[in-house]
Amino acid sequence: MPKKLVSAINDHMIHTTAVVVLEQNHDLGGQWLYQDAGSGAATVHSSVYASLRLNTPRIYTEFSDFMFTPVEGRDTRNFPGHREFFLYLKDFARCFGLNELIRFNSEVVHVGMAAATGKWIVRSRDRRTDDGEFMEEIFDAVVVATGHFSLPRLPKIKGMEEWKRKQLHSHVYRVPEPFQDEVVVVVGGSISGPEIALELLYVAKEVHISTKHVEIPHKLVKPVSKYAHLLWHQEWNDVFFHCKQFIWCLVKILKKYDKRTGALIRQPFIEKVLQ
Repeated sequence: MPKKLVSAINDHMIHTTAVVVLEQNHDLGGQWLYQDAGSGAATVHSSVYASLRLNTPRIYTEFSDFMFTPVEGRDTRNFPGHREFFLYLKDFARCFGLNELIRFNSEVVHVGMAAATGKWIVRSRDRRTDDGEFMEEIFDAVVVATGHFSLPRLPKIKGMEEWKRKQLHSHVYRVPEPFQDEVVVVVGGSISGPEIALELLYVAKEVHISTKHVEIPHKLVKPVSKYAHLLWHQEWNDVFFHCKQFIWCLVKILKKYDKRTGALIRQPFIEKVLQ
């Protein structure tokens, strides 16, 4: 949605073009529109978990023409929580009069060019009804601003199909309480992996984090040395999982494909756990 807002304001304010923004959710925000994940990954768009904060300061997160200044009575931290950035996007849309351009609950199901005219045919569906009334419209130009974090991809690890305990992607992780007294394996050491592992640390019996890094992620150095029930494993090391006898108590948060190449990351440590 931030991309859609920028595109809308560029066309609407600068080029005075008639703009229609089709948004599948009931409100703007895209990834920053927090959603409960109770219904599962298939229906959840946002990957934002409850405790998530920005990993860039306000000054590097704001639009060039709309400052992200602290608002009294809201989250005034320099690295605020996700809701504060959502409210910033709402303020941005309100300031530039973009809300009236947005058609909410509209899922785009087809975009194609009409050969005879060179114009674009856009077919959308109203998500507020079960039968989903369809609408077909003609546009001179189309901007696709869907983002790329709404569909989780799970790695293919030998044994995971047969293993019947709980497995989930960080896309649908929201709060740590469901993992109370569990033994948890978190796979992935970029940003969300260590953050989720540290959050689980206060409720889980044990937290094992498996990463592709040769060295332990910087964010985990002190916690791993401080907490005996937080353990780090390098994925390609042939390590013996000392909690193997608790395999049926394990909960896995599965992640990752290589973000640069899309290639599957081998995870022999996890394969050993699933044996």
